[in-house]
Amino acid sequence: MYRVTQPTHLIGQHKATLDGEGRLQLPLGLRDEMNVRRPDFMLMANLEPDGSICLRERADWETHVDSLRRAAGASTRHRRAILFLAAHSSPVRCDKQGRVRIPDSLLGSAGMDRQAKGRKELVLVGNFGDLRVWSPERWEAFGEEALEDFEGGLDSLLEACSTLVSRKENS
Repeated sequence: MYRVTQPTHLIGQHKATLDGEGRLQLPLGLRDEMNVRRPDFMLMANLEPDGSICLRERADWETHVDSLRRAAGASTRHRRAILFLAAHSSPVRCDKQGRVRIPDSLLGSAGMDRQAKGRKELVLVGNFGDLRVWSPERWEAFGEEALEDFEGGLDSLLEACSTLVSRKENS
């Protein structure tokens, strides 16, 4: 069945806590934006190089992985990165209450632990098309580093966008 979806705009920072079963409660606004009650709604979770866990809808994850696999070619480095990504990925379920159960192995790799005091807290960060799950410490460190480069990074990105627009107009 072909499904037409609107682009998802997951934004903002949201504090959350892991319950005893390792589930996190998605905030209502994110649940609504993701439309978690769709019968075909499925998520994939994977460890990201920045130390966060990325939650993507299954179709988006498959598109992402397919593009990585096509780009890998014969490069040993790229194939190893894809293997590492596969080893640190897992399908996850979202129940009707908007709770997502992330495997303990992924939580541990990202500095979170549902059974350890002080490691149950997390930060959910919208990344427009996906959702990132961070330990508060890693999010704070990332945020400080990203803030230092925000102006230069945004200027560079805007310049790249302008170049793309110019190329389209000249084609």
